[in-house]
Amino acid sequence: MRIARLLFYLAVGILLGGSCTYAVAQDYAVATLASYHFDRTKSYNERNLGLGLERQKGDWSLGVGFYDNSIDKTTVYALGGWTPLRLFGTRVGLAAGPATGYNCGHRICAIGGGLVQGEYFNLAVTPVAVALQAKWRF
Repeated sequence: MRIARLLFYLAVGILLGGSCTYAVAQDYAVATLASYHFDRTKSYNERNLGLGLERQKGDWSLGVGFYDNSIDKTTVYALGGWTPLRLFGTRVGLAAGPATGYNCGHRICAIGGGLVQGEYFNLAVTPVAVALQAKWRF
């Protein structure tokens, strides 16, 4: 768990410190809410409550936080997002990063997938599930 905490604090420092692009940063508080798994034969936890922070600058974003994952463990994550496409007022692209709490054979696993970002939500689409976060700008 020390590695997870170190990873979390490092990502928060990067998030709060900004980046080298000239775009104006937008900061958000995020609340992880739920997921929907495509394999309905397993009894996954789909109530995935958690909290985090996100910074968007141009087409790039960095999010850090924690949530109760689908296998009833706590996940600490840091996700980088790239959303170059615009579709119906949303940003569309990809996200990836390290996360704890999954069964990948290591303490820290790589996670990633598609990303849709709206003004008040994030929607992550992976090969196994769709996950929803609410967000508020501050």
